[in-house]
Amino acid sequence: MGCGSRSERIAIREASAAKKARWIDAQRRAVLDTPGYDQIPTITHMFKGCDVFITGSTGFMGKVLIEKLLRCFPQVGTIYALIRPKKGKSVEERMDVILNLPVSKYLYWLFH
Repeated sequence: MGCGSRSERIAIREASAAKKARWIDAQRRAVLDTPGYDQIPTITHMFKGCDVFITGSTGFMGKVLIEKLLRCFPQVGTIYALIRPKKGKSVEERMDVILNLPVSKYLYWLFH
């Protein structure tokens, strides 16, 4: 049928996988050999002293992001959270819900 035998197809796949592995190794070596690679700033250094503005902070990912910023980047500047009234709840009521979450209580204990 022109597709070759099963053993030929397996050999072609293995050769392709080996070629991909060699390419990945070459790319990794190129990055590691780049002058100044060891001086690239880390994420922690990038957030140091920076202010962060978050929209959607009352949603699941917003809460996770705020928790992660406070826990992993203690030198972050001010975190501004945009909160709007929704479904008959005021901004203050929505903020109270966030501050009463178990993770919020843990963070309050951790930083005060």
